Amino acid sequence: MAQAAFAPEPTPQDPEPSFDVLRWHDEPWTAQLALDLLPETNGPKVEVLSGSVILTPHAGIDHQSVERELPYLLHRRAEGGFLGLPRDQRPLRR
Repeated sequence: MAQAAFAPEPTPQDPEPSFDVLRWHDEPWTAQLALDLLPETNGPKVEVLSGSVILTPHAGIDHQSVERELPYLLHRRAEGGFLGLPRDQRPLRR
């Protein structure tokens, strides 16, 4: 009669840091806890504020382009301080 093979139980290992922890952790967060449990990444920015974790997506090239273009467009549109007036109704500049 053959004996069953003995398979030792796997030793518990430290889990790989993952953002999945955000689903099950229901206690207030601390900065140290976030450093211990969340992965280091170049992606979203992780902040802890009053015990809550805030994830801010990484600003891609689209965001950077809009960030550069918006002030330029607003400045051109607000030229002379008459934002809503068409050019022909604006007072002449001196």
